[in-house]
Amino acid sequence: MATNFIFILLLSGILCFSAPKKQLGWMWHLPIFGALIYGIAALSDCFPYPDFAVVWEAMPNLSVLLNITPVAQTKELALGILILGAVCVFHNLVSADEQDKNTLNGLAVINIVLLLIALCSTNYFQLLAAVGMADVVVYGTINKYEAKRQYIYGNFLADFLLLNIFAIILGQHANIEIVSSGAYSTDWHHRDYIAIILLLCIFIKSGTILFHSAYQKMSKLNANRLNFILFLATPLMGAVILSILHDILDISRYSLPILRLFAVFTVIWGACGALIVKENHRKCAYMAMVFWGLYFCAFAWLSSLSPRSFIIFLGTAYLFNTALSLIHNSLSIKNRNSFISILTISFAAAGYMLAWWSFTYSNIILAIAGECVLCLLTSQVAFTIRTDYLHLSPFSRFWLSVTIIFGALAAFYFTPELPQFIPFLAVVAPVWIILVIFSPIAKVALRLGAENIQNNDLTTAMYETIILAPLQIIGRILRLTVDIVFLERTVISSVKNAIRFLIFIFRRLHANSVLSSIMFSLLGVLIVAVAYYNGVVK
Repeated sequence: MATNFIFILLLSGILCFSAPKKQLGWMWHLPIFGALIYGIAALSDCFPYPDFAVVWEAMPNLSVLLNITPVAQTKELALGILILGAVCVFHNLVSADEQDKNTLNGLAVINIVLLLIALCSTNYFQLLAAVGMADVVVYGTINKYEAKRQYIYGNFLADFLLLNIFAIILGQHANIEIVSSGAYSTDWHHRDYIAIILLLCIFIKSGTILFHSAYQKMSKLNANRLNFILFLATPLMGAVILSILHDILDISRYSLPILRLFAVFTVIWGACGALIVKENHRKCAYMAMVFWGLYFCAFAWLSSLSPRSFIIFLGTAYLFNTALSLIHNSLSIKNRNSFISILTISFAAAGYMLAWWSFTYSNIILAIAGECVLCLLTSQVAFTIRTDYLHLSPFSRFWLSVTIIFGALAAFYFTPELPQFIPFLAVVAPVWIILVIFSPIAKVALRLGAENIQNNDLTTAMYETIILAPLQIIGRILRLTVDIVFLERTVISSVKNAIRFLIFIFRRLHANSVLSSIMFSLLGVLIVAVAYYNGVVK
């Protein structure tokens, strides 16, 4: 049954992608929603489904098992991906910003299928094929040249690194099956190299610090494509790779410190960008950067991750960014119902913070640190909406605060971690409301709102200043040095050759021979003739 819905979903995505763009647009999405509902029912154990596997004899001594049936550990994650995919397809269908809905939704569904195939991988070949094809699909959803160029360069490098890892493992392990860490021998070669290269591949795909420029370049895309790529495409594929190959990280003692370092700095960098940058789509990109940084923090500091909690956390982050985009679009067309806008973003923020607490409540320090970051960012977003478009009256502020508190309490009632969260809620809710009303960070953000900061990506500027500028200076010095040496050698060589030629001529002229006497006689006659005709003799 799972096999059936994967193939049906793939065919429906291809059909929607190939359908005419302006004829019966919504009709082509009916097979997609039918396949998604069918898949959700199959993964929800509404009916049993058989295992499906195909043995591919790639070489005489090498057989590849193609498996597309989720195991028990990945079933909840696959179910959550399908549900979020259905939400994304519906949002793209009803949104007025997207002009080519058929193409976008068709590619989105194909990408979901490739995510499921990667999630079901039991060997390296299937995982690498799914990752590579997903990169091609996501590349097709980007409709801006500069964003395409940045994306394909980074992900080509990441795929090459992943292939390099698999080649080393195949050469030493002589097996393409993905195995547990106990199967990796302690006397393996290049263990630290494999683990660090795997982290580098995941960092590139998920857009962590130093590797997020590609996603910043996508800020020119519309909100639908941007949020789909940030939460349901390549960064999520990086998380899938990490969940499947996490045992490889155990063979190196450097992998966990590197992961923690990049996770923390990703959260800090993304939070600073989200606070400073005013442009809405770039703010969404930085908010996504914060989300993936928090996910890597949870992966690095928690002993185990709940797939259900992760999917809820991913869904709330996607909905928060979607609400932020929708509110920005509605306010930009002079729809001044900012009270409803702040109310919407407040509920989205409450769900976002609740999901993080539910995801990481087993590590109280990590949970509180993440809540502080999310509280700061979401309150600043709400403050921006309030100050830019409406000055609320004290009466409206009071009812807004009451609505937020009771709405958050109603949402928190449905989580089993409510008893642990209530004491923290008693602190977070008043602080969040104070930040929304007064926001002391707004003055700092205003002073940092310089044009070069708003228009340029800080990572690109850092690359140009720290790496490219010294290389250009060194190259210019070497070029000048080479030019001077070349000119010096050329001039010296020319002078030597001229002197050598003159010496040769004078030697021939002063030689004791008949030819030299004749040449001197002719030269004298020539001098006398020139002097006579120029009037010297006259």
